[in-house]
Amino acid sequence: MLQGAVVIQVTNVPGALATQAIEELLAHVGATETRILAGRGKKKSALAAFPNESIGAAAITRLNKMRLADHQLAARIYQGETETTMPRPIFPPLPPEPATAAPCRRQPTPIAPHLGLHYPPSPLLAYKYPKASPEIVANIANALMALPKLYTQVLHLMNKMNLPPPFEKDIIKGPFSPDDTRSTSKRKVAETFQASDDEDDADEEALVVASPLPKPLAPAPPLPHAKRQKIPKPPKKLPGVAAVFADDEASTRLVSRPGVISEAELIRTRLSPEALAATKYMKGYTRGEPSTVLYVKNIAKGVDASDLRHVFGAVFPDDESMIDLSIKLFTEGRLKGQAFVEFPTQQLATLALEMVHGVTLEDKPLIVVGHRWRQAMDG
Repeated sequence: MLQGAVVIQVTNVPGALATQAIEELLAHVGATETRILAGRGKKKSALAAFPNESIGAAAITRLNKMRLADHQLAARIYQGETETTMPRPIFPPLPPEPATAAPCRRQPTPIAPHLGLHYPPSPLLAYKYPKASPEIVANIANALMALPKLYTQVLHLMNKMNLPPPFEKDIIKGPFSPDDTRSTSKRKVAETFQASDDEDDADEEALVVASPLPKPLAPAPPLPHAKRQKIPKPPKKLPGVAAVFADDEASTRLVSRPGVISEAELIRTRLSPEALAATKYMKGYTRGEPSTVLYVKNIAKGVDASDLRHVFGAVFPDDESMIDLSIKLFTEGRLKGQAFVEFPTQQLATLALEMVHGVTLEDKPLIVVGHRWRQAMDG
């Protein structure tokens, strides 16, 4: 029989829960001694002894609120072996204890005593690892090659899980098999070229829309079910380096402050005029007319509006004036990867065009053009 002032019976415990985990759970709520009882079906029960009634009552309240593996725990005061619902436990004989030895209570290991965390971790916590990817598997393979002991332990684990020995070629089929690797690589190459063609077509059409016209005419009302006419593309020729970076020699005009990119970082991440003019993104590029609105294209998928605000906000003298900075970033649809950035004055927009055009964000240079869409709408 358990030794303690109060004995609590805990039922409806999931059968998949290990005995050690049940003991740690009951010790976490204050139990001094526990015994696991084999129940019927897929459920278990346990008896737990507590030093006094107050700790036992608190433990009953906490246990009745717990739910493990879709099983609601039920805790109550144990009334003895006369209950018909209580299974009869069968325990192996315990070795005799010395008469002089005092009863020892096992204390759970605290989390970090050197940091002042003297309480034990919850037994319900579990690690949450990301899903396997080619990069993660490659890192694990490098670790196996570098650490022979880790390689041996992995082989032991595969043997326990009844997996085939990995000593023959292609004994375990998967994504890294030669046939699957070739088909996957061909599919990725085809998708990449198709996506690149679509992005180039969308970028060229966006550049045509962004190019200033001599006299914008009033648009005619769209007819229902009318076919959209394709706008002729501009002649394909690279602009001169001097024309694109006419005012690129501007220096020390930005105020360094926290929260925005510094001028030195802008210069470091910006492509040189020759390197930028040689890229495909500058095909048919025109600088555009001076305006308070800038059209930005070639934005990487991982870049959001806060990143653009971090870059374009560098031209403002202080944080208060950045309230007038408006950014419209398109993350889906035909204008995906493009944005409109509006400034309070034309001078700030021109300075941002000179400083940000060609700056690389996530390996893709930003292409910035002066745009007069707001003036056309107001007119």
